[in-house]
Amino acid sequence: MKNILVVFLFLIVGYSSTAQQKENDCSRLKHSKLHFLNTEYVESYVIIDNNQHTEYLDDEGHFIKSELIWVNDCEYNAKIIEINILDVPFKIGDVLNVKITNIQNNIVDMICVYNGESLNAQYEIIEYL
Repeated sequence: MKNILVVFLFLIVGYSSTAQQKENDCSRLKHSKLHFLNTEYVESYVIIDNNQHTEYLDDEGHFIKSELIWVNDCEYNAKIIEINILDVPFKIGDVLNVKITNIQNNIVDMICVYNGESLNAQYEIIEYL
């Protein structure tokens, strides 16, 4: 009976570990559509297509386009290449470092660093492209 319990616990721990690894597989986000959470821009979303990142902030056509340089599957540098919003602290050529810290239940947690300042961001995965 003790052996059965040990095997059962081993299987449960192994399954949980595998599920967690799959859920935290950042590489899946390289082709995805995400929705900003906790922001004033209710309609906002992001499309990541490998090395291209476009943030659509509203239904009026405001966006920020960036070129991504992947450091690893869970970290990238985003260089702003096009922007049509006046009231933001970014300009063309600026670089933001982004680290994906957690993916769980279709929620993605990230830390964005710009000019030495850190900002926590949270997104919901809409779909994988």
